[in-house]
Amino acid sequence: MADIVNKALGMTSPMQPNPVISQNLQPYLGPFRSGTPAFGPDHAALIPQRLITSKKLLNTNTTANTVDLAALKTTPKLFNQHIGIVRGYPNVRADVAANASDDGLAEHFIDHATQNLLALHDAVPPEIRQRGKKWYDGARAITDKWSQEYNIPDHAVAGVLAAMSPQKDWYQNVSLAHRVIHTMKGMGENHYHGFAFSPEMEKTLQGTESLNKPEYGGIHDMIRGKSLGDLDRANIPDDEKSIAKAMWIRLHDQTYNPKEYKIVNPEGTFGDFVKTKAGANAGAGWGSLTEIAKAVQALDTAHDPDKISELMGEKHKVRNFYNNILHPNSSKGDVTIDTHAVAAALMRPLSGNSVEVAHNFGSYAGKGQPNAGGSSISGVQGTYPLYSEAYRRAAKARGIHPREMQSITWEAVRGLFPDTFKTAKNAKDIDSVWARYRNGEISQDEARNQVVKKAGGIRPPTWFTGGADQPHAANGGAIDTKGVSRFRVSRQTAGASHGRTGNGYANHVPAQGMNKNIERAMSLTSLYALGHDRDAG
Repeated sequence: MADIVNKALGMTSPMQPNPVISQNLQPYLGPFRSGTPAFGPDHAALIPQRLITSKKLLNTNTTANTVDLAALKTTPKLFNQHIGIVRGYPNVRADVAANASDDGLAEHFIDHATQNLLALHDAVPPEIRQRGKKWYDGARAITDKWSQEYNIPDHAVAGVLAAMSPQKDWYQNVSLAHRVIHTMKGMGENHYHGFAFSPEMEKTLQGTESLNKPEYGGIHDMIRGKSLGDLDRANIPDDEKSIAKAMWIRLHDQTYNPKEYKIVNPEGTFGDFVKTKAGANAGAGWGSLTEIAKAVQALDTAHDPDKISELMGEKHKVRNFYNNILHPNSSKGDVTIDTHAVAAALMRPLSGNSVEVAHNFGSYAGKGQPNAGGSSISGVQGTYPLYSEAYRRAAKARGIHPREMQSITWEAVRGLFPDTFKTAKNAKDIDSVWARYRNGEISQDEARNQVVKKAGGIRPPTWFTGGADQPHAANGGAIDTKGVSRFRVSRQTAGASHGRTGNGYANHVPAQGMNKNIERAMSLTSLYALGHDRDAG
């Protein structure tokens, strides 16, 4: 057995078998192949997951420019650099980091992330899981609704939603995208061409510090006294025109529209207004002018879907997000790896400022930190391919689409590590657990169990609770008086029927003839039961 594991890891010297290496999961080998088929042909306006800008062509290419391990390996120097970065993560066993080849280390890391994703997936109660996996179906429903309502192509709507997504939760993302679309397409020709930048908008500009900067002086002069139609007719480059229209749209919205926004349900319907801790309606916050400008261009070039690929830029997250919205059941296995997706794969309370998140995106990781760059030849950016590979493998293990695995675990990790938990102390505490795993003191299962205990369980999403911040009441467990659910794992005979009991959900698992996947799922559920069986505080 040791020889088999050593060979799989590409070790230079013998070592003990690594207990976290899975022998059952197979690599993702191209177009999506799982138990959930694509429906119909792929949408014609789908874009490659990787944007290749170099004129130098590789001798080999992977299917449809997917972002995967094979794509990362097409540029060996980049592969070596990224694996070198990952070697230092607390989620990588020190013995493997010291002895594994780059190929072996990649497999170790991907398997580690895959097992974390499966654990989170299996810990989510079935009713929440069944709805939670529909996020992109819901996004497509919103796209269809707006496409019909505003008479614009579906790829333009998906482009606006994707362009407005960076550093925004889905609820704000949807609200901001709708504000852009409605201002440009929903207020009538008279407003578009006849409503000029007003004194009230000028007052808003003067009170908005982020827009009232000296470097924006030229844009201020451009929009004063102008309507959106006037800006269309201005003899200026398209890029400048879109930035000017972006500022105009934002100032118009801030001046005349309420900031409040609603909960978006997985199916694409809307719930109550999002609330602050004090119970007031929360306000949506605009992103950068660059993001708004890309949304504007998606609408202005709606007649030419070929423009979308360039607009979505080089970053895999936005490109995959666009594809997931436009065609959730694409055969390409598109998967959106954002901050929460990285946090789920590593089971750590990461934020947009975390080094591992910067590595995923291929962005600046901070002073003194190594950066995970990209390649214009392969189009690969950051460590994203390692995570997308893990999500595809986890999805294959459960017979669902990669985007469904991402949706389910995205909700789970947000419930495990809500924003209020993401303090420096808590992050350090969680990292100390994974440091013990790295040093071989505890197994990956034990590490996950300790992480869940420290985090206080997985709280259900706001669309399920109406805003309550409570851990899941799963597997027949009930919310106790201190807000922590206590799991009970039920091993019933095959064919038994179970319904919802109180605030919890029964678990149907046959006692006899369990295959290895079900047996492992039971083990994971048991560990999560331990994770919830604690007092709050």
